[in-house]
Amino acid sequence: VLKPVSGPAAAVIYTPVDNDRVPMRALMTAPEGESLLARVSEIPSLAVTNEKARRETYRAAITTGDPEAYVAVIKTIGGRRADFAGTQRRLPEFEMEYDGVARRHLYTELSLVLGRTPEEIAGCMCDMLDQQAI
Repeated sequence: VLKPVSGPAAAVIYTPVDNDRVPMRALMTAPEGESLLARVSEIPSLAVTNEKARRETYRAAITTGDPEAYVAVIKTIGGRRADFAGTQRRLPEFEMEYDGVARRHLYTELSLVLGRTPEEIAGCMCDMLDQQAI
């Protein structure tokens, strides 16, 4: 029985723990969370030039449930957002959606394990990404 941390309080998800179709993993520990935040600058962005392939790469990264994959998606889209800032073009909608999903998953997990609010985690991530100038 899973009860979502955010969302409707009455929501409950029933799933077998040995279900191969729905990937599940334990939350990272507080030391793992601190380590991930310290290594944000070392995690590479995703290198995909084709838009269709980029969409599939984002989807695959999100479905892994790997926090490092979330960081890679956030960094990649952040770099693309910076590239688009100087032009009259908008970032594709699917990229904004994947950015939101990756941030929500990552910030929620880190806030739970580190005892901070998602807003504090977002601020910390923004500071680290700004240091990289993306």
